[in-house]
Amino acid sequence: MSRPCWRSTAYPRTRPRTFLALVPGGQPAGLVAPLPGPRLPSWFSGYVSLEEEASLIRAYEPHYVPGLLQTEDYARAVLGSGLHDADEELERRVAVRMQRQKLLAGLAPPELWVVMDETVLRRPWSPPT
Repeated sequence: MSRPCWRSTAYPRTRPRTFLALVPGGQPAGLVAPLPGPRLPSWFSGYVSLEEEASLIRAYEPHYVPGLLQTEDYARAVLGSGLHDADEELERRVAVRMQRQKLLAGLAPPELWVVMDETVLRRPWSPPT
């Protein structure tokens, strides 16, 4: 007798909607609206909303320090390495990342588990000049 599979063909399409339904009001919360510049992409707004409501965040990052743990200079170097737009867009993205980090200093911060490759900590980087 075969065992039932936990995956279904509908899994990838329904999972994000299921998670967003758990966010109070189904709307992006505090971090999204007050930030300057254009709104975040819809896929990222949903992620930020879920992040704000989470009691536990787990991250696996083999190449970079996770965004919630990056310094401003590190974030600027990482985000700027692939961004060929205006400096103001880079600064907006860095501001979004720094704003997201305030979540960890709140009254009821989520528990954060991170797995990083050791080379992430040893890899040299430099702020943009």
